[in-house]
Amino acid sequence: SPLPVPAEALERYERARFLLKRREPGDSAQSLALFEQALRIEPRYARAWAGIASVRWIDTMEGRVVRPQGLELTRAAAEQALKLDPRNAEAHLRLANYSRATGDIERSNALVRHAAALDPADPLVLEFNASDAAGAGQFDVAVDLQRRAVQAGPLSVATRRNLAVWLFMAGRFEDARAELTESHALSKGDDALA
Repeated sequence: SPLPVPAEALERYERARFLLKRREPGDSAQSLALFEQALRIEPRYARAWAGIASVRWIDTMEGRVVRPQGLELTRAAAEQALKLDPRNAEAHLRLANYSRATGDIERSNALVRHAAALDPADPLVLEFNASDAAGAGQFDVAVDLQRRAVQAGPLSVATRRNLAVWLFMAGRFEDARAELTESHALSKGDDALA
């Protein structure tokens, strides 16, 4: 059965997750700090470790952490998450990122397949599959998968921005513009969303 998580740790985790998916300046550092606070309350909170792996990966890809150090931090946090919960899809996907970045494409692909088998409706799984579909030129499939990711995580600005990209690539320019408008409103906390 899942580890019972104290309310304080869960609250910090949810705030960290929101900031991680909003991606405004400074959100990454705040997200990391909140995941770490959650872990100080409950060190065995696998989802918080997976969240740290995601922050480390994004920071590495966006140049806030030097690549060798960032990749190692991503790997270590993902592996810690999996020690605590071998079924955590996010941790498998961040290990897949690490494997791809270090040249082990076969392992990366296997980890992505495993994460999809564990939790096919996970928003990050859907986003990975959408990206793969777009890479194969299947933009309508990418839009469908990304839209499902948005439905699973409607407050994720990053997920909505990715949907706008796939809509644009599919030639659905007005839909892309509407999604960008929605993501901008979300990122700023506009009352238009109420």
